[in-house]
Amino acid sequence: MTPQELADPIWRICNLYHIVDKSGELVQFRPNEIQLDFLHHMGYRNLILKARQMGFSTLIQIAILDQSIFLDHIHAGIIAQDEPTAAKIFADKIKVAWDNMPSWVKAIRKTVGNSERELRFDNGSYVRVATSLRSATLQYLHVSEFGKICAKFPIKAKEVMTGSIPAVHDQGFVFIESTAEGRQGKFFELVEEAQERRRQGTKLGPRDFRLHFYAWFDCPDYRQDWPEPISEDDAAYFRSVVDQTGVELSPEQMYWYAATRRQNFAGDQHMMRQEYPSMPDEAFERSTEGTWFVTQMAELRRNKRITSVPWVRGVPVETAWDIGRSDGTAIWCFQRIGLDFRVIDFIEGHGEDYDVYVRKLQQTGYVFGRHWLPHDAEQVRQAKTKTEAKSAKTILEELGLNRIQIVPRVEIKITAINEARRLLPQCWFDELRCAAGIVHLDEYRKKWSSSLGMFIDEPVHDVHSEAADAFMQIACGWTPAKQINRERFREVNSGAINPFASRRNS
Repeated sequence: MTPQELADPIWRICNLYHIVDKSGELVQFRPNEIQLDFLHHMGYRNLILKARQMGFSTLIQIAILDQSIFLDHIHAGIIAQDEPTAAKIFADKIKVAWDNMPSWVKAIRKTVGNSERELRFDNGSYVRVATSLRSATLQYLHVSEFGKICAKFPIKAKEVMTGSIPAVHDQGFVFIESTAEGRQGKFFELVEEAQERRRQGTKLGPRDFRLHFYAWFDCPDYRQDWPEPISEDDAAYFRSVVDQTGVELSPEQMYWYAATRRQNFAGDQHMMRQEYPSMPDEAFERSTEGTWFVTQMAELRRNKRITSVPWVRGVPVETAWDIGRSDGTAIWCFQRIGLDFRVIDFIEGHGEDYDVYVRKLQQTGYVFGRHWLPHDAEQVRQAKTKTEAKSAKTILEELGLNRIQIVPRVEIKITAINEARRLLPQCWFDELRCAAGIVHLDEYRKKWSSSLGMFIDEPVHDVHSEAADAFMQIACGWTPAKQINRERFREVNSGAINPFASRRNS
């Protein structure tokens, strides 16, 4: 060991630390190729999307510990999803690595605090593991499995974004790493933002997150020597991976992939792609089984109806709402041109008053026609005083919303869903302004019955249901066919035309 080597943090990480490996043995920590690649390419704000069990948590935690030992006044924090996980990280990673440091390191660096969640050193540095870190100013922050935090603990995820990350010094380092947990939550949004900046070639600022993606085939351990049957579908998939990534897959890698999917996920390709993605978008794929609009959304994409859909001036913009104060509110903005519905915008929010949504609509600059509200918009909501008790319809009218139409209640939910299914193929969606709403329609799901072992014809009420319900107001309130039928009915009953004669002439 030379003074130059000791001054190099990468040398120290590769030579001074021990971990407990997957078999439970205490071994020296040796970063693999992809871990070293990350150390050489990381920035101040790092977003790591990865396949499972690639060792990035261990690498980052050891790197943070190393900085705390060898640099003065380093305040470092690690956020875990819950208390048991926080205790395990501290005991199995931080404590094991420190307890097994070379004796000469412990001779020059003493601990002055050693608790169940914190290791504090005599140079003014410390490493703390918790579920939230808001108060202290940090130089290093590691958020472990942020995707799981977003999916299971959304309040904690908000605390991370609003409290913990702002606590990091401008020249400090943030590491957010995770496997994916579906197309929702802040982790998904951060990855999407980072990918968009990369596509546009936007230069990163000091607080912008740099995306690091590591596919399953990047891991040197993910290969298998003994053959595994490769189906025609598998072979086609591997060819597409090669075409899109430029990475040549070895037979051993393909054997491993096919065997892991069969053994760990009972052959479920969607689960395999989520846990062991080949490309970033795969990580956020979800099975379409049990989704209400899977056929219709696929048809829209096949017919390229999710595209740029500009507002056509001179044609009024209609809105369709699902409303609520405690629940979310969703609003679709659309235009009817011929028999097509041009869905040009989508607005949503949670826990906001109606004036917020009216203001958002006004800011679009659209010229509005009718506003389609659900049947309960005429119901008087609970309030503290009788004078405050008003229906949503009344409140919106007082805020300046005109031409409000109430969509009659549909007694059987599946009827409304089927109306939406019939309408979707006639729609065009703006891919940018309606992006969030399109995700909601994709993810609108049936309930799973554990007792029956199957999906049942009842929708899940979650973050996706408001947008779906709002779309049903369009389908149930006013479709081209229904409008034509209503007009024809009025003409017939007024004696204006003879429907039988009209039929003979048509």
